[in-house]
Amino acid sequence: QLSNRIQHALRAYTPTEIKAVKLAADSFRTNPNLDTAGRITNMKTGTALVSVLDEDGAPTIVEETMILPPMSSMQIADDTLVMQTIQHDSIYGKYEKDIDPESAFESMNAIKEQEEEEARLAKEKIVQEKLAAAQAKEDAKRNKENDWTGRIAKKIRNRTETELINVGIRSAKKFLSGFFK
Repeated sequence: QLSNRIQHALRAYTPTEIKAVKLAADSFRTNPNLDTAGRITNMKTGTALVSVLDEDGAPTIVEETMILPPMSSMQIADDTLVMQTIQHDSIYGKYEKDIDPESAFESMNAIKEQEEEEARLAKEKIVQEKLAAAQAKEDAKRNKENDWTGRIAKKIRNRTETELINVGIRSAKKFLSGFFK
């Protein structure tokens, strides 16, 4: 609208309606050559009172004008008429091709899916790290047990070797002492 005023015919029969017509007429900038309130109630079909802004932004005086109906058709346009209209348009050749067929919705979905995948991988990595830590703990426990049993076995082996050596030495002493008596 931008301060353009267009008033079609108003019919006034009651005192309240007459006051409304007077208010509508007073809202226009007055034209000394035109009875605005009288014209509002007596306009015919296709006429209107019009006031627009001038170059300085001030409303022009009201004038009575003829209003033309739109020169368009309301019937269904066939494909040839649509293509002919498109091809004769001033912007033809500029917007026929898709420059970016990916929409913002698709981009956002791709980002969301990527973030979900990263979150899933991060969770999976945490689970793997926990399993690895548990396995390392179990291995350390097993190694500790193995070290303990290994040390015991080594001690038993050393004692056995020492006992065998001692038995051998005693036997050798008895054998040799039998020769020197």
